[in-house]
Amino acid sequence: MFRRHLNPAIAHPALGSGARLTAPAEQQEKIMIKVAMLLWIIGGATLAGMMIIAVLAVPSLSEQAMHWIPIAVGCGFVIAMPVSFLVARKIARPSMR
Repeated sequence: MFRRHLNPAIAHPALGSGARLTAPAEQQEKIMIKVAMLLWIIGGATLAGMMIIAVLAVPSLSEQAMHWIPIAVGCGFVIAMPVSFLVARKIARPSMR
């Protein structure tokens, strides 16, 4: 009959003026960030390993491996950030069935 407002800006009367309700969208965003961090760790390590193998497979790059491997690892982890965020957003979104 009555809808409860889950706006974080509206204080809950039973909890006092300082307490706020957490909106479902805010909870979903927190979950999405946690999933994204987990995916970033796994995906970053995978992409970094793939890039290390690419550096070692190319003879001209493998001669200077001490220079190129740290760059490849850094690029792998940086590239994994937006990819993990997009995948986490797809996972955290409620399914549309």
